[in-house]
Amino acid sequence: MKSTVAILGTGLIGTSLGLALLSHRNRAVDLYGRPPRPRIIGWDARPSNARAALKRRGITEITDSMEEAVREADVIVIATPLDAALELAPRVIAAAAKGALIFDVTPVKGPMLRAVRLPLRRRPDVAYVSGHPMAGREKGGARNADASLFKGRPFALVAPAHARSRDALKRASALVNRVGGAALRMSAPAHDRAVAAMSALPQLASIALVLAATEIGGKKASLLAGPGFTDATRLAMSPYDIWRPAIGANRREIVRCLRELERVTARVTSAARQANVRAMERLFSKAGAARRRVVGE
Repeated sequence: MKSTVAILGTGLIGTSLGLALLSHRNRAVDLYGRPPRPRIIGWDARPSNARAALKRRGITEITDSMEEAVREADVIVIATPLDAALELAPRVIAAAAKGALIFDVTPVKGPMLRAVRLPLRRRPDVAYVSGHPMAGREKGGARNADASLFKGRPFALVAPAHARSRDALKRASALVNRVGGAALRMSAPAHDRAVAAMSALPQLASIALVLAATEIGGKKASLLAGPGFTDATRLAMSPYDIWRPAIGANRREIVRCLRELERVTARVTSAARQANVRAMERLFSKAGAARRRVVGE
């Protein structure tokens, strides 16, 4: 059976999802052994973004109206920035067809679930899951989209507390598996705490590191910048527009992480100031072991 997917927001994540769903290896096989091409309707508040996604073949058609995009969709993906998603989600819930799965891909879950709580009470006939793919690039937009963006990457799934949450999670997990991601079910508080530590903190630490290093190093510092500097500061190239809503919405957890970074940095500073070889060795060893636990290297 041919499915209809509406992708609202045709930037990097939305277009990459479309590319992954349209790729041959991710298509279901029909009764005749043929992989049916899903219908993917794209909508973006900026029509030029939707046209770029269509040119990249991440969507199969464009509509000028959000309501028109979701009216016949089996699956609706809200792939806009967080601030836009908070305003859009209640409208999508109201306009969605009976039985549709609505799936956002926003980076902060507490505010998102609060925004959809009342609208979902009025629409018990739709399923809703808030997802977050731990995948991305420093450069956004449809032109940088990639069908393999989610391959092997964790994809957090958080369901609101309502009668259809179990069915919604099952359907959302199937969608994540279809695009190559690894579904990970979490609560909203656990997600927002973990994302602050593993995503926002590295981003902000990278910015601080670049600013401190270039301020201290002087004009010729770039001549001595090696792979260590390059690897540790890659995230500093990320545009603020992508991060602005997430930092504001999750600021309590992010500030908690930054304070912990200050505390650990103070220990490193103390060991260096005192030339405490043993303390510094313990810090190196502990950090190495912790990284191996997290990334498996």
